[in-house]
Amino acid sequence: MTGGPPAGEAARRAAVVLRRHADDVDRQGRFPHESVAALRAEGLLAALIPGDLGGGGLTVAEVADVCTILGKSCASTAMIFAMHQIQVACLVAHGGAPGRDFLRPAAAGQLLVASGTSEDGHGGDIRSSTAAVEADGDHVRLRKHVGTMSYGEQADALLVTARRGPDAAGTDQVLVLLRRTDPPAGEWTKVEATRPWNALGLRGTASVGATVDARAAAGGVLPAAFAEILAATMFPVSHVLWSAVWLGIAADALETAGRHLRRPGRGQRALPPGYTEQVAAFYELDGFCRRQAAAVSVRPGGGTAGPSAGLRGAVELNSLKVRVSRGVVDIVVGAMAAVGLDAYLLDTDVALGRQLRDAMSAPLMIRNDRLLDNVGDSLRILKTLF
Repeated sequence: MTGGPPAGEAARRAAVVLRRHADDVDRQGRFPHESVAALRAEGLLAALIPGDLGGGGLTVAEVADVCTILGKSCASTAMIFAMHQIQVACLVAHGGAPGRDFLRPAAAGQLLVASGTSEDGHGGDIRSSTAAVEADGDHVRLRKHVGTMSYGEQADALLVTARRGPDAAGTDQVLVLLRRTDPPAGEWTKVEATRPWNALGLRGTASVGATVDARAAAGGVLPAAFAEILAATMFPVSHVLWSAVWLGIAADALETAGRHLRRPGRGQRALPPGYTEQVAAFYELDGFCRRQAAAVSVRPGGGTAGPSAGLRGAVELNSLKVRVSRGVVDIVVGAMAAVGLDAYLLDTDVALGRQLRDAMSAPLMIRNDRLLDNVGDSLRILKTLF
């Protein structure tokens, strides 16, 4: 698989499988094994891994397009795909030689990578850790109580935040690569679920609370500080790919409503004003997301910009997440209104209950009020830089 149209074709083939199992995944609140297998079969889990390491070599913008295609069929699987790609981006940009050593077999084996950045007792603040990395000869040990870990029990590897050492400050964090599938001798990672995932939406992401207990090679500690990784890569790639998934949900809702409105017997009645308004809102948000995606690149060694450009970029990315996460809920509700009762019922071919519940997660994934506070702080600093 390479960038451009072939990736889109691969995503559309996989999306057929995603749609077939989406309702069952949602109803049972189970991990979408069949759908992730389809992503593997199409080579999509290696989409963001560079071509010289055996991956697809896609850009962030191309991966965002894949997220939207998948999001139209099953938002849970699309979000798993997006979160996996975010971890891959961190390894590509900041993993150094150990990261490359992992990414080559990850591309060949289509390995799934999960994240463990939250921690019990920190209220969702991923910029501070209680758990610490401890030296163990030429290895390190780590035990962490992760607040929410999506698909951690199903992942082949984890990227987990922790303090640099037992004496380090809570904000002096590193990111540690923990291998679960075929770890080298002397390494192991155990994941024990401590809280089940019985959520309103995105029920297939299997986002349990968990305790991670691991022993890894010392080289598994990524060389860059987590604060740098978060600002340069994790933050921008997350906002772009999450937004792309949510736009897939919105597109699915609008297409479902459009199919209903074009049914024979409806005649030449005008489209409901609310529906046309939401279509316009979708295209505006989609264009905004595409512009932001085109501006985000992932390359070895990361990359930094000047302070003004960096702050402006952060404001735009925060605004992207807030606007799309709010907008997708409005769009799905508008699509339901255009369809009427059949969209509200759960046993029709135009039911939109799953899409609405999945969309409701968007404002809560990194709370919008927290992001808006960050925007305000950035704008106050920007005033001194003009």
